[in-house]
Amino acid sequence: MPGEAQPFGQPRSLSYNLLPALRELLRLRSVTKAAAKLNMSQSAMSDSLARLRAYFNDELLILSGREFVLSDKAREIEPIVLDMLEKIEILFRARPFAVADFVGRVKIVAPEAVVLAMHGSLCGRIRRSAPRMSVHFARCSGRDIDDLVNSLIDFALVYAFEPPVDDVKLGCERIFDESLVLVGGATTAVTDANGAVAAFRAAHLTEPKRVLVEERSFSSMRDGALQVIFLPSLRLLPCIMGNDGGIALMPRRLADRLDSATCVQLGTHLPPVGVYLLWNRACATDPLHLWLMEQIRASAPDA
Repeated sequence: MPGEAQPFGQPRSLSYNLLPALRELLRLRSVTKAAAKLNMSQSAMSDSLARLRAYFNDELLILSGREFVLSDKAREIEPIVLDMLEKIEILFRARPFAVADFVGRVKIVAPEAVVLAMHGSLCGRIRRSAPRMSVHFARCSGRDIDDLVNSLIDFALVYAFEPPVDDVKLGCERIFDESLVLVGGATTAVTDANGAVAAFRAAHLTEPKRVLVEERSFSSMRDGALQVIFLPSLRLLPCIMGNDGGIALMPRRLADRLDSATCVQLGTHLPPVGVYLLWNRACATDPLHLWLMEQIRASAPDA
């Protein structure tokens, strides 16, 4: 009723701007993950949680051991919040989608060699149609699949010989292939190359669904032993080229950029490795997500 006193610590009304934060906090049960999902700082998300706690006069997220769980009140309001925001988003999508109106960041995880092959074309396409959209590329890690499931990244581009995911929550599409070659110094022997290929076959072709991750460290040659680097990061290339005992397995597209006077390419008789586009199926009907997928496909280099 008008003039009725508000409960102590409870704001007079809840800002609609807090609803997306509330949804992600309830869904992800983590301030850090919710902040990353909404491109907010962790301190801003912590402030949002404090305001939500004050409004509902409830902790909402309760620390249990090393992780948070939902309070009884949070479990009660979670389906209401999710349903309400879904209906609001449907209402907003009733307006024709215009990518030029989008303001924000898109995060894509990819190996450095894939970024090198696609960056110029993809960023050029996005800049022409969505000038206020920024694209952030991040290195692949062992957490990429989990980050996609938790909506902490928008897309992942990964190397694999066969579709690398069986999770029904994720979509997977092979968008282009890369031929693999061995690259070493001018003194690299064919016997060295054969040994490197055999090692790679034993390590990776027995598990063709395994995601191949770039190597980012290099040990100096010891006792004349051959140092084999599979899919080196770009910063390792000078080390490999400058080490007579170094040899690297890499995409031919990347090897062709190297100085032919200081290195030699050797064939491998390996099947081409696929570059797979992965995404969260929960976004499959989002117009912006669908538009971005088309831009990524169109930016894939020719085989």
